Amino acid sequence: MIIFVFFLFTVLGAGGVVGVVVGWAGRAVVSVVNPVWVSLTNPAPSPFSGELRLSGKIGSPWRGEAQRTMVFPVFLAPFGRTRVVVPWPVELGSSALKVELFSGGNPVFSQEISLDLELGRLRGAVGPPTGLVDVLLSSSELPLDPLLLWPFSQLDLSTEISEKMRFVLQAWAMFLEGKSSLSVPWALAFQGEPLRQRLQGYRASPPLWIVLAPGLFVYLSTLGFVLSRYSRGDARLLAVFLAVFLGFSLFYAALRSGSFPLLSVNVQIVSCGLLQFSLELWGGVSWREEVWRLRGFWVELLPERGWEGLDLEWGYSEEGWETKFVLTPGRPRVFFRLAEGVGSSGDGESVPPPEWLRRAIQVPWEQAHVLHTVTMQNGRKTEIFCVLLP
Repeated sequence: MIIFVFFLFTVLGAGGVVGVVVGWAGRAVVSVVNPVWVSLTNPAPSPFSGELRLSGKIGSPWRGEAQRTMVFPVFLAPFGRTRVVVPWPVELGSSALKVELFSGGNPVFSQEISLDLELGRLRGAVGPPTGLVDVLLSSSELPLDPLLLWPFSQLDLSTEISEKMRFVLQAWAMFLEGKSSLSVPWALAFQGEPLRQRLQGYRASPPLWIVLAPGLFVYLSTLGFVLSRYSRGDARLLAVFLAVFLGFSLFYAALRSGSFPLLSVNVQIVSCGLLQFSLELWGGVSWREEVWRLRGFWVELLPERGWEGLDLEWGYSEEGWETKFVLTPGRPRVFFRLAEGVGSSGDGESVPPPEWLRRAIQVPWEQAHVLHTVTMQNGRKTEIFCVLLP
């Protein structure tokens, strides 16, 4: 494989040599997740412990701009070296990637590199090529995460691959519209806008008219009498009137703010013939600003415009990936991920697929079985759909 190295920089002392490659063959494909290879060496006789940070902006003044950040822990033995591969979504407006290496909270390396963007997905070959291809790979270079194959629209297979890698390629073909010589029973396409519209129509809960209607009647009936007394120089009744209704307003606001501060929808698509991977969609809307965390590496399905404030942070620990973001009042956000294995796909009541779900996910619905359930936890309501396919 021909690798275009954006930079190769030497750091004296802890940190060693850092080499970074963004995208297959150094070609970062827009609107998909690309692999980023980071090579590190430690030339010192003592261990190196720190963290690697990747960051970049997406969008434009027209679309709005947002920040993407990733934090990955690094540990190197004396005179050791390592190479890590991390997923990185490249969006329109992603012109540069900033790479930083920290030790003890202090920066030991920082460099911003330009990205070589590709608007269309690539064609690759595993083994001797049978035609014109963009990237030539060996079977040992194939990743175990199908998400990292998203930049490819087609992979020509002319060599033997392991059974585990066969499952990876089948997941890539089913969930990410990849094409190869491996047969799959179906392939899906998905979009975030129908789920976003569904969440936009949610309301925390209807007004308590049984409380509001009598309160409004008493307020209007009493207001005239109080104002007439106030005009004659008696301000005591007006003060009591304002205190009572201000207290009622604050009580009602606190009561309603505690009702469903966050509502989310989770959709899981499971193939009974490929239980090694599943695809999940998650959408959430909140009625107050709230920091939210999702276990796993989630990719945002962005709207056409209005990207400002849609910042996102990924962190890695011994428990795996975690995605962190902020939900602002009345502004839905929609994400997806490819998960290993399947969740509790047997729970829920069998229902016909709602219209918004049919528009969000294009699958052979005549073969699908949909389960639906609703959960409540800490005042947060979650609606769960599980789509079972052959």
